[in-house]
Amino acid sequence: MSAVVRLLLLAMLLTFGVSSRARADGVRVDTQVDPCVPLDRERFVYLLGIELGSAAASKTAATLTLSCSDNLIQLSVQDNVTRKAVSRSVDITTVAPSERERLMALTASELVLASFLEVSMEPREVIPPAGPAPPPKLQKQVSEVVAARVQTTPPMRLGADISTATFLSAMAPIFGLALHLTQPFSRTWAWNISLLAGLGSLDATLGQAQHASVTASTAALAWSARYTRPLGPFDVWAGLAGIVGMVYLKGAPAGTPAGKLDSTPVYAPWAGPALQLAAAYRDGQRLRILLQVEVGVLALGTKANIAANAQMTEKLVLELSGFWLGANLGFDYAL
Repeated sequence: MSAVVRLLLLAMLLTFGVSSRARADGVRVDTQVDPCVPLDRERFVYLLGIELGSAAASKTAATLTLSCSDNLIQLSVQDNVTRKAVSRSVDITTVAPSERERLMALTASELVLASFLEVSMEPREVIPPAGPAPPPKLQKQVSEVVAARVQTTPPMRLGADISTATFLSAMAPIFGLALHLTQPFSRTWAWNISLLAGLGSLDATLGQAQHASVTASTAALAWSARYTRPLGPFDVWAGLAGIVGMVYLKGAPAGTPAGKLDSTPVYAPWAGPALQLAAAYRDGQRLRILLQVEVGVLALGTKANIAANAQMTEKLVLELSGFWLGANLGFDYAL
């Protein structure tokens, strides 16, 4: 599964890297770079696409032109939505060559978004600009891009994961599903709440010779605080989580019918803190594909006691304690 995901992400990155247009989420921005501009054009367009977002659209919302003017670089935007032209001149010689494409992409995206910003202003009775009016659909798409880019706090996100976790005291995977809600409270900090459910079969020893299989069913609630930073087309974060759950343990000797076992099912709570590290690939402005790993320690563990028959004293065969490791692969979507 992980190899397939890596191949898909590589294909997406290569697609964006060879694109000749920079696109925003639902709108298209065509880019023209004069040969005199000392930039790697393909890299500049790729980075501009990251800043503005990416999505297919048939109508061009704006055309961005980079040209030379004396010793300066002139950026010009012909905005087809607000029907105006804006420009800005910059001195690229003050920037290190290795940083020029990245900083020029940031500068150009700010100029494009500043022009688009007019669509979010309250309409007033003014003389309309000359030229054909943009299609209502294109104007709506540009409005959504502006709303997503200029807000001071990122939007709430809802997502789902498939997960696996291993308690080091049991050394067997527990597979599950998770639903999670992320609410940013600044551009870099957010809290996350998750509901998790899992099921696994853990190997245990009953006495000296007889093995037992202990089925573990878990349900948990996790809350975490995260610090997030963008890194190219990815968002990366580190978080500290607190997890509280309930586990149901039911044992049976391996290869033995359950009717021949006097077992003691156990419902027990478990809880502990965890450190989370993750990377999420941004597919446009709303969808992210994410991979998260975590390491935690059980502050409150549990154990399973089973007996081979009704006359035998119950014995401890499995204990959930110490550290656990986990990984989640899923997605989230901006609401």
